[in-house]
Amino acid sequence: MVSGRSERNLSDLDSVVSAPTSEYTGPKLYKQLQSKSNKALIKNGITFSCLPGKVNESSRRKVLNALDKVELAGHFMILFRDHKLQYRAVYDFDVECEKLHRITGTGPTVITPLMVEDLYKYNSGKRTFSKILSKTMSMSIDAVTIKNHLWQHPSKR
Repeated sequence: MVSGRSERNLSDLDSVVSAPTSEYTGPKLYKQLQSKSNKALIKNGITFSCLPGKVNESSRRKVLNALDKVELAGHFMILFRDHKLQYRAVYDFDVECEKLHRITGTGPTVITPLMVEDLYKYNSGKRTFSKILSKTMSMSIDAVTIKNHLWQHPSKR
């Protein structure tokens, strides 16, 4: 013979087991991951490394204003002409398709991983860009150079 208390415990257990688990209404146990934007770092790089000084003030202001107009701040990368790190453009990095889309400046509208020559990381303490020995574009990259043959050269007459 089963006591009344045991029967109640069994019926409670049945209701817990048969309850749908897909609709959880309790407190959130985790926080959605959000990617951190490197917008401030790129602005710092443009101001102190790429376009420093009074001579570059108008160009620098145009680039910084274009960055400010981007509402959904993602991950930005700077395009350099070559290993001499001459500024050309700023791009937004699309992580899912691994492509760079131009925001402002001169250069290809879209840059794919096959077009990339070198990758650089910005050191805000030294205010310099350092070459990274990697061939994979990721969220840790702050600047790129593309292969030389991709730049449009003036036709020789």
